[in-house]
Amino acid sequence: STRSHSSRAGPIRTPQHPIKMATSTAAAMTRRAASAPRIQSRAMSMMPTFEEFPGVPATTPSPASASTTTVSTVGGLTIATESSARTSTVSLTMPGGGSASEAMGESGSALASRFMTFKSSETRSSLATLRMLQDAGAESFAAAGRTSAVVGYSGAPEVAAEGGLLATLVAEVAHERWDVRDALKTAAYARGKAMADPHALLTDKIYAAAFG
Repeated sequence: STRSHSSRAGPIRTPQHPIKMATSTAAAMTRRAASAPRIQSRAMSMMPTFEEFPGVPATTPSPASASTTTVSTVGGLTIATESSARTSTVSLTMPGGGSASEAMGESGSALASRFMTFKSSETRSSLATLRMLQDAGAESFAAAGRTSAVVGYSGAPEVAAEGGLLATLVAEVAHERWDVRDALKTAAYARGKAMADPHALLTDKIYAAAFG
């Protein structure tokens, strides 16, 4: 009876050694990793060769051209135009508007006049001038140095030559009390900031000693 029972149960399988199991698992993983580059290379070969970046629209670049500058004189104004400029700058330079041209009792007037630019005129208030510049997308600037002063604005080429903006550069300042008060306060703040800068003081003393 024992013999017949063993024949019905079938042969007894011997459990595989752990080292052999690990070896077979590693071999299977190696075969799988070896097949991955083949799949990737097959997918890359199906991509079109005429597209540098698949899915990105094609571009038609053109070589950049050098900018050319044209200088002309209109009504006493010297205008320099660059062909590749994205913005235009209109400035009015006053050679005798610097601090070196101040008479006795006028000390600081060049700095104060810098902050009187684009203020109230006979035809437009300070707020209206500011709104006009903002609506045109223009940015105003003003500077006063030892030898000269400059005032102007920058903006898109199509608005830089607009008549209303050009008129602000030559408009007669009304010297309203509030504009003068604000200009004097701003000038005093700028002076105090400069007096606290040792580099600015030293540069001013050296310049005064060299050129008077």
